[in-house]
Amino acid sequence: YEEITLRFGCPDEILTDRGANFMSKIMANYVALMKTNHSCTSAYHPRTNGKVERLNGIIKSMLRKYVKGNIYEWDRYLPRVEWSCRTRYHKTTRTSPFYLVYGVHPRQPPDDFWPNLIPERQQDETTMEDLSNASTARLLKLHHKRQQAKQLTEQRQAADKQRWDDNTKVQRFEVNDLVLVRHENPYGLEPRWFGPYKVVKRNLDSDIYFLEPLDGGRPYTSWIHTDRLKLAISGKTIESSWYHPANTRALFPPPGDHPPSRIVVDSSARGE
Repeated sequence: YEEITLRFGCPDEILTDRGANFMSKIMANYVALMKTNHSCTSAYHPRTNGKVERLNGIIKSMLRKYVKGNIYEWDRYLPRVEWSCRTRYHKTTRTSPFYLVYGVHPRQPPDDFWPNLIPERQQDETTMEDLSNASTARLLKLHHKRQQAKQLTEQRQAADKQRWDDNTKVQRFEVNDLVLVRHENPYGLEPRWFGPYKVVKRNLDSDIYFLEPLDGGRPYTSWIHTDRLKLAISGKTIESSWYHPANTRALFPPPGDHPPSRIVVDSSARGE
């Protein structure tokens, strides 16, 4: 709220992962109040929000150089790292994020002048018409830069997608296919795949699928990317799920979770 809404206003849309903080009722109420559309990435598929994941990697790399082993002091250096990321020249957009937001380049510590300000010797000769014309020209230049950055980013994304498509064969499933889902957090000897589920919807533009259990129960909670799926194959007709982590863990809890057995002591064994 303080970092975004109070500085730039309410965003039209935000894209987040499925962390508990983003999926909470507080978050749902907040975006509803702000009239912001909240979209979520597909589960366990960080490429959905690739630009943010890339930026997080850059921030972590820079913080490692600052903390010098004292990993619990990282928040002290975060503002410096953020400033560096926001003001550096980006090869794709050919400018800095700071300029695209504010329309000026920031004055950095080595600079001995204020960008975009009229020199003092010219101020007495400057008219309101001159200032208006200069402001209009600056706004037009900023609009052009933003359009250019948008086009360059889209071109880069299209080129990256084409390169990915040329080198990757994406598996596709049909509606009503039975698939297994990769288990991302298995315990010890637990199966690495669970299901099967039935494909009920698909989005081939993003290669994601919506699944429901074979018993007709509640559908899977999110869209699943094809990278986490494989076709369920069996020599027999598949009528029910083979394995579900939560159900199996409840059925076979760890030994320490069992209540102690009741011990009956025979009084005759004590000589009473």
